[in-house]
Amino acid sequence: MTAWRLAAKLLGIGLVAALVVWTSLHPSRLTVWVLASPLLLLAWAQRQRWPATHPQHTRARALSALCVLGFALLVLASDALVTRFGWLYLTQHVGAHAALAVAFGRTLLPGRTPLCTQMAAWVHDDVTEPPLWRYTRGVTLAWTLYFTAICGLSLLLFFGASFASWTWFSTIGTLVCTGLMFALENFARRFFLPAKDRIGLLRTIEVVSRQLSRP
Repeated sequence: MTAWRLAAKLLGIGLVAALVVWTSLHPSRLTVWVLASPLLLLAWAQRQRWPATHPQHTRARALSALCVLGFALLVLASDALVTRFGWLYLTQHVGAHAALAVAFGRTLLPGRTPLCTQMAAWVHDDVTEPPLWRYTRGVTLAWTLYFTAICGLSLLLFFGASFASWTWFSTIGTLVCTGLMFALENFARRFFLPAKDRIGLLRTIEVVSRQLSRP
């Protein structure tokens, strides 16, 4: 993945976040449609990931159909949901980050391989070397705590601050914090990993994106 492609993707994410902020601060049917749009993206991703010859294709088609149905139901109920869209956005934001916290955290349990260690195995021949193992386990813990903290801050701002403050945090703020987290983790490799085990941020994103897109 080139720097230009990454920049284009980040720009697209930023534009989407700006659209979410604007529609949230100016509630209308469009607000609910924007909220529901990830369901269409999920439906498309499922159909693209699993080819017709793959055993998971039938399951992917069913999930895609459910996503499209969910989108249609939200659109049809958009008038009634306009006054309650804040709760829907909160559920989406907290739910997504809670799921990520669980996904990372559960791999830290005894007898399991930390998630970041599994990812490191995509580019390293031996992830059992003590420095790499300790580092990837620590990074898995760091991401678990990060996603948990985002959930807590989201709830704190939603119930304790203005809706506008929460909206900015849940969109632009979360993106900035996640970007900083990636940058800090990449910087930390200089201190905790030997030179032979370090890979750059762009290479990391490229490998993870390629692996996640595989059937």
